[in-house]
Amino acid sequence: MTSPPPEPATANGDAHLAPTPRLQIVDENKAFSADLAPYMTNEWNLLDAGFNYNVVAVFGSQSTGKSTLLNRLFHTNFQVMNESQRGQTTKGIWLARAPGLPTLVMDVEGTDGRERGEDQDFERKSSLFAIAIAEVIIINMWEHMVGLYHGANMGLLKTVLEVNLQLFQKKGSPKTHLFFVIRDHASGTPLPALCATLTADLNKIWASLNKPDGLEASQLTDFFDVTFTSLPHKRLAGEQFETDATTLRQRFVDPNNADYVFRPAYKKAVPADGFPHFAQDIWTQINANRDLDLPSQQELLAQFRCDELATVAMDAFSAGFTGLKSQVDSGTVVESLGSQLDGALYGALKPFDTQASRYHQGVYQRKRKELVDRCQTSAMVVFNAQLRNAAKRAVTIFKSGLDFKLKSKGADFYIMVESTKDEVLQFFSKTANASCMQDSTWSFEESLADLRTELDHLISSRRDEELNKLAHAAERKIQTDLPDAINDILVNPTPTMWTRVDEVFREEVESAESDLRDRAKALRITDSELDERLAALRTASITALRDVLSQATSEGALVQRLKATFEQKFRYDDQGIPRVWQPSDDIDGAYRRARELADQTLKSFVVAELPYLDTLESSTSRSLASSAFTEDLQASVVALRKPLLPPSKTATLTSRFRLEADALYMEAKRSVVSSSAHVPRWVLAVIAVLGYNEFMSIIRNPFLLLLLILMAAIGFVIYATGMAGPAQAVAMRVGKDVARQVGERVMDVTGGRGIVGTVNEFVLKPMNATLPAPETAKEEKPKSE
Repeated sequence: MTSPPPEPATANGDAHLAPTPRLQIVDENKAFSADLAPYMTNEWNLLDAGFNYNVVAVFGSQSTGKSTLLNRLFHTNFQVMNESQRGQTTKGIWLARAPGLPTLVMDVEGTDGRERGEDQDFERKSSLFAIAIAEVIIINMWEHMVGLYHGANMGLLKTVLEVNLQLFQKKGSPKTHLFFVIRDHASGTPLPALCATLTADLNKIWASLNKPDGLEASQLTDFFDVTFTSLPHKRLAGEQFETDATTLRQRFVDPNNADYVFRPAYKKAVPADGFPHFAQDIWTQINANRDLDLPSQQELLAQFRCDELATVAMDAFSAGFTGLKSQVDSGTVVESLGSQLDGALYGALKPFDTQASRYHQGVYQRKRKELVDRCQTSAMVVFNAQLRNAAKRAVTIFKSGLDFKLKSKGADFYIMVESTKDEVLQFFSKTANASCMQDSTWSFEESLADLRTELDHLISSRRDEELNKLAHAAERKIQTDLPDAINDILVNPTPTMWTRVDEVFREEVESAESDLRDRAKALRITDSELDERLAALRTASITALRDVLSQATSEGALVQRLKATFEQKFRYDDQGIPRVWQPSDDIDGAYRRARELADQTLKSFVVAELPYLDTLESSTSRSLASSAFTEDLQASVVALRKPLLPPSKTATLTSRFRLEADALYMEAKRSVVSSSAHVPRWVLAVIAVLGYNEFMSIIRNPFLLLLLILMAAIGFVIYATGMAGPAQAVAMRVGKDVARQVGERVMDVTGGRGIVGTVNEFVLKPMNATLPAPETAKEEKPKSE
C-alpha cells in the first residue's frame, strides 16, 4: 500500500487538523507493539517519507505534565492526568504523529512513580530507548527540582548517558539534542542561573562516566547539544503560559525559525520505512540486556546493594534534619546549623559504611561520594533558608542599631553607619560559617554580596530621609518666620516698602541656605545634590512669600489697610491728635489728601518689586543648568512677578474703599452741622421769663442745683467732643428699651389687657351698668319680644 508524502511543516500551525491516532508501542509489561508499521502507513502516512521526518521524545518524573506539554507543543491527544485523582497516566511508551507535521512524538512513562516502586528497570530502559530513537529529547522538570539529584533525574540520566555511549555512540556519529523545559518558572531566579546549575550537573555526570576506549577525553558536546528554556506556572500565570507555549511551539514546527530545534546533524540516518524495524530491534536489544552491559556482575551487585543502602541512609539523613528544617522554615536562625547537619550526616553514613564497604571498593567509594553529595544537596535547601533568615536578622539589627546611635546628640551620620554596617556583616559571616557542613562546597559569598547591596540601599534611603528632614526643617523655618517679618512691613506701607521686603526675604533665604549647607555636610552629599536641595528650598521660599503677599493683598485685608491709611490722614492731624471738626476746617481738602494717600498706597501694592528674585534665578541656573528644579523655581518666579492686583481687582478695591471713605466724610460733615446749629435768642428770652420761678427753686435746692451742674458738665463734654449725634442715638435706644420693658411689665401685671383694657374692664363697664336705659329702648323692648 502506498501512502501519500507527509504534509510540509508550516509556521501557521495546524489548529484546523484533528489529532492523529496514538499508539502504545511498548506496554507496561515491556511488550513491543506489532502495529507500528501499519500505523506508519495507514494512520500517520509517514512510511514513504524517506529521511524527511523527525522524532522527538519526552521524559521526566511522573505527573509533571509531560503529556500536557506535548499536547500544547504538537497538538497531539496524549492522555493527561485526572486532576481529581493524582496517579500514573502514561503507561509504557506511546507514539503519535503531530498533525500536519512530519514529526513523530514519543510520550514516555514517567519516572519515580509509586506504581513501580523501587523497580527502576523499566524507567532506565524506556529512557535509554528514547535517547537511542529520538533526535530531540525534551526533559521536563519543575523549577524547584533544579539542583536536586533525584528530583532532576540526574542519577537516571547518568546511567542512560553512560550506557548509551557504550552501546550506540561513536565519536562523529549523529548527535542527540537534549532540550530541557523548566516548568513553573516563578521564583525569580533568572533562567541563565538555572541553566548554569543544570550545565554544571551534566558536565559533572559526564566527567564521572566510564567511557569506552578511545573516548576517555570526549566531551558531552561531542555527542549531545543541550538547550534550556522555561515556562511559567500553568495555573498562576495561565495566559502567560499559553503565550510562551505557543512561542515555544514555533521552534518545533517552523523550519524558518532561527531557533528551529530539528537539524540535519541530529538525524539517525534511518529511513522512515525502516523505522519500525529499527525501533523494535533497539527495544529488543535493550530489554534483553538487563544489566545494561555494565563491566561485571560484581559491579552490578555492588551498584544494586549500594543503591539500596544509600536510599536507607538518605532517608535517615532526611529524618535527622527534619526538625532543623522546620525551625529554619519558621524564620529562626539556628545556632551551629553546620555542626548539627554534620551530626545527622555522620549518623546516616555510619551504617552505610559498615555494610557497603564489603562490596566492590570502586563502586562503594563512588556511591559513598554520590550519597554525600545527595545529602549535602538536600541539606543545602536548609542552608540557603538559614542564610535568608540571617540576612533578615542582620537587616533588623542594622535598622535598630542605627536608629539608636543616631539619637546621640552630634552623632556623625556616616561614622555611625559604617560602624553599624561592620557589626552586621560580622554577625552574618559568623552565622554563615557556622552553618556550613564540613567538606562541602557551599558558599555564602553571593548572599553576603546581596546583604551588602541591601544595606547600601538602606543607607542611601536613610541618608535621603535625613536630608529630607533637614530640607523640610529649613522650609518650615522660612514658612514660620517670613510671614511675621513681611506683614510687619506691609502693615505700614512706605515708599521703601518693597526694598525692605526684598531685604528681609534675602536675609531669611540666605540664613536658611547657610543652615542647610552646614548640617548637610555630615551627610556627605555631592555638590549637585546640594544644589538641587537649595533650588527646592528657594522654590519653597518663593512660594511662601507669594502666599504671604497673596494674603496681604486679599480684598478684605487691603480694604482695611486702605481704610486705616485714610483714617490716619483724615481723622488725625500731623501730630497724631484726633481732629474735632469745626465749621472753619477744610474737610474737603483733608478728604482729598487722605484719599490721594490711600490711592498711592493701593498703587504700591499692584506689583511686587523684588530684585533678589533675579539673583536666585540666575544663581540656580548657573549651578543646575536645565533641570526640573530650575523649571520649578522659574515658574515660581514668574508667578510672583505677575501683578498682585489685576485691573479688575483694583477697580473693585477702589469702589469698596470709596464707600468707606465717603461714610467717614459724611460723618465729619454731620458733626460740623450739629455743632453749629443755634436756638433763636427770643426763644431763649421766653424760656428765661417763663422759667424764672422754676430756675430760682432749683438754685435754692442744693440737690437740684448739684444735679443741674452735673447735667451741664455732661452736656459740655458731649458738645466739646462732637458726640452729640452718638449720644442722641444712645438716648433714643435707651428710651426705647425702657418703654419696651415698662410695657412688658404692665402687660404682665394686667394679665395681658394693658392699661386701656384694665380701665375698660374695671371702671367703664361698672359705670355703664348703673346708668338708666334710654326710653326708646324701653318702648321697643315689647316689640322685640
